[in-house]
Amino acid sequence: MRNRASRRRVVTAPETPRPPSGPAAVGRALLGFLLILGCLAVGDGVTLALRIPVPGSVIGMLLLLVVLSTARSERLNELVRPSATLLVAVIPLLLVPVAVGLVDHLAELGQDIVPILVAIAGGWLVTVVVTALLAALGFPSSDRRRRKVRR
Repeated sequence: MRNRASRRRVVTAPETPRPPSGPAAVGRALLGFLLILGCLAVGDGVTLALRIPVPGSVIGMLLLLVVLSTARSERLNELVRPSATLLVAVIPLLLVPVAVGLVDHLAELGQDIVPILVAIAGGWLVTVVVTALLAALGFPSSDRRRRKVRR
């Protein structure tokens, strides 16, 4: 029987994103950024055309997920990765205006605090459940893997 410590995976922190260097790398990063923006634009167009109550950015990111999940998308993944890494690095800066707006409207938000808290808790619960279900579908448990190896 193996030691538990030998089965543990070592998790390391991701590298700090570095801006692309050289004209070719900058061009690839711009193409990746344009692909992300293109998916966003298509999502916005779908939302406007179908008049559905889903943000276009959500539909656009789902479209990007589908495009990057296709069998032959390794080149697209490499194209989008530098742009996506840089965007993830600046997310806190993108949230500053939202936080300032919330603080600016605290009085109005206080009047509707109960529905806001219910919406936050409900959204959190749905997110956790959906994430757990998707993780269970996407990552088979180690027991299932062991059974497959034994057969």
